[in-house]
Amino acid sequence: MNGRLLAVLLLCLPAVAQDRFRRPQFPPDLIAHDSPIRDIEKLDVKHVRVDTDNPRIRVLRIALAAGEALPMHDARDGVLVCLTACSLALTNPVEAGQTLWMAAERHLVANKGAAVEFLYIEAKRPPN
Repeated sequence: MNGRLLAVLLLCLPAVAQDRFRRPQFPPDLIAHDSPIRDIEKLDVKHVRVDTDNPRIRVLRIALAAGEALPMHDARDGVLVCLTACSLALTNPVEAGQTLWMAAERHLVANKGAAVEFLYIEAKRPPN
């Protein structure tokens, strides 16, 4: 009986490994295809400026006065880099110079403290 189980496992292992290590589709489908993408660059030109945009990343510079907020938008996976101390509604307080990994999601961002400036470095696709 143990020999049969081992044979079945050995036959199934390549199929399981192939599926497990398949390269993920980028960008991942986090939002339904019938839902329009809410790009913060287009939604809020007052607070958001594009510093760099190329096929792999987009760097957004965002400045919010005390109490201001960004509208609901879709964010890709990326790194938040606080240039000033940040107290944002979606995170715990982050000191100036600290970084924070953020997963792709639809969200809004509200400034809970003093005026802030931060960079959001979005990943567009993996390297070849």
